[in-house]
Amino acid sequence: MKKKEEVFVYDVYYNDINELVVISDSKEKEVKIMYEGIEMNSILSEPNEDIFIHKKSAEFKEEIKININGRELLFNPKKYPNLEGRTIVSTLVRNEDPVIVQWIEFNKLIGVENFIVYDNSNVKRWNENFKAAACEESNLPELLKEYIKRGEVILIDWPFPYKKPNHGFVAQKAQQNHSLHAFRKSKYIGFIDVDEYINLQGKNNLEELFESQDVNQEIGGFRFKNRSFYNIDHQPEDGYEFLKIQHCSGIQNRFKCKCFVIPKKVEKMAVHIVRKGVKEYLIDDAYFNHYEFLNKKSRGHKHKKKHGVFLDNSMLVYYEKISQKQQSV
Repeated sequence: MKKKEEVFVYDVYYNDINELVVISDSKEKEVKIMYEGIEMNSILSEPNEDIFIHKKSAEFKEEIKININGRELLFNPKKYPNLEGRTIVSTLVRNEDPVIVQWIEFNKLIGVENFIVYDNSNVKRWNENFKAAACEESNLPELLKEYIKRGEVILIDWPFPYKKPNHGFVAQKAQQNHSLHAFRKSKYIGFIDVDEYINLQGKNNLEELFESQDVNQEIGGFRFKNRSFYNIDHQPEDGYEFLKIQHCSGIQNRFKCKCFVIPKKVEKMAVHIVRKGVKEYLIDDAYFNHYEFLNKKSRGHKHKKKHGVFLDNSMLVYYEKISQKQQSV
């Protein structure tokens, strides 16, 4: 008889609508979790999806016991800040210290108010190309300490393998759904990486862009198309100089899109799309720039011609804005 695989628990916490939440993964088709003798509600995993979300309305307790597939375990649940009504971004980082501060400042410029940063740094099993990361050692608590003091950044230690054999990219899937259910009262949660920059195409901020969309149906958020950028001429990349780089692919409608979702309308994310809940609205007049070379030394310096060869200088206006902001500080 094949031995049952253990359920791996990422976190147990209370969210901002007084629910106890358990985020886990398993290749078993069912994960049954009991709390105080009652089975917790489960957001069922789809085929080939192995992240499980269990929730139950509950009062806060510093120490609890839960039963997972017949095993009783002791936990000290966390409680995260309430970010009600705020536009936030959730991201998973892996040794990307040299590029995260500039990314935070850019996103503040376009209207992001809080950042949930999941620190997967120094986990050397995450990828066979670990040495190609932006830096070999990371110290985000020190680097981001002023943002953390001001409450702009919530730094969450996420020391889990990025990818598991036969499981896929579970650390990122778990990160996204962890944020989705921790910050239910936030207005929007964006799920983007630190080498991805929203290109508002002349709009001043995200709110202005979202309000300008001709939406005549219920939506769970907004989906951005992707345009990849390549530094084929080895132009400067320091600071915001990379925003001047214009060599890029065509705008890709289905490949690696990213979302800003309305958390109360979405139950499960799957990296690029809403997996469960009200579906997102595809934006046609804006997209995000994916600067593939920023955080990985091994990519982004050759043009992937299969996606087209284009020039795009539309980010220069935001280069000027962020430069002016830095000069005024």
